[in-house]
Amino acid sequence: MSRDLIDAIQKGHDVLDRHLREQAQQAETLQLLASLTPRERQILELVAQGFTTRQIAEALCLSPRTIDTHRVSIGAKLGTTSQAELTRLWLEGSAKG
Repeated sequence: MSRDLIDAIQKGHDVLDRHLREQAQQAETLQLLASLTPRERQILELVAQGFTTRQIAEALCLSPRTIDTHRVSIGAKLGTTSQAELTRLWLEGSAKG
């Protein structure tokens, strides 16, 4: 076999491998997001948009403490409390699901 053919096969394999990993990650993200209640999804969307707890509470006519309770639950279900990671998960789930 020529070196060009071997390189092309390897490149194709690498592309397929990356695609399969991305699909698995997307499926995992969608599964995690599906575990959220409708209210938690609503709050997560607002968190991902950069709203503070107080702003979310005012927008939803809830207390900041209630929002914090939901955020703790969201963090537990998604495995992170990092706003950046929560935003990444939301964006990935929104784009793919």
